Amino acid sequence: MVALPSGEWRVFRTLSFSAWCDALVQLAAKVRMARFKKHGRGPKNPQPKRKKDPKHPHVSTFKLLAEGRS
Repeated sequence: MVALPSGEWRVFRTLSFSAWCDALVQLAAKVRMARFKKHGRGPKNPQPKRKKDPKHPHVSTFKLLAEGRS
């Protein structure tokens, strides 16, 4: 509906596949891509440093599994 109003699409019903493709390529060449440009994302902010809590020290699952094997 951006390129053509709904009534204009009836023309495409009678076209062969190759003619339909040619018509769509011609229409696509006329599209102003700047109109559809999205805003680019800015740079990521660095993640804050994690604070260590001595009451809850982290122990990795890998180390716990390694202790169980030995």
